[in-house]
Amino acid sequence: MKKQLVILGIVAILVTVGLSGCSNQVEDTVIPEEAIIGTWKRMNFIMENQTWEFRQNGTFAITGVNLPIAYYHFNNSNNTLEIFYSGMGLLDVYEYRFNGSDNLYLTLQPSINTVDPSTGQKIEFEEWLFQRVKESLL
Repeated sequence: MKKQLVILGIVAILVTVGLSGCSNQVEDTVIPEEAIIGTWKRMNFIMENQTWEFRQNGTFAITGVNLPIAYYHFNNSNNTLEIFYSGMGLLDVYEYRFNGSDNLYLTLQPSINTVDPSTGQKIEFEEWLFQRVKESLL
């Protein structure tokens, strides 16, 4: 009887130690290059139907705006999203973050170091909020 209790105790300890490494937690790491793909509706903007589309091939478009071919890229060294308009030689830079379950929301903060010449103060731009409309298949 004593031998059975010792064996039962050892089995209980082994099961406890073995299961302590198991977890149902899902890693919250967002891979921006994957999360951004799709169509996003700008929420806090006067043009209610404006959408931004980020495609898997690295191109970018805005509905209702006649733009030259544009490309996007994530700069991981400073956590920014860069959009380059090839025909214009223009580069827009945004600080970004994904929000909500399944990254349904995207916030972009224009990262522009503009100073008001009359006051010398840096001009702060409002954040832009987007909601995912659909994932892109392209």
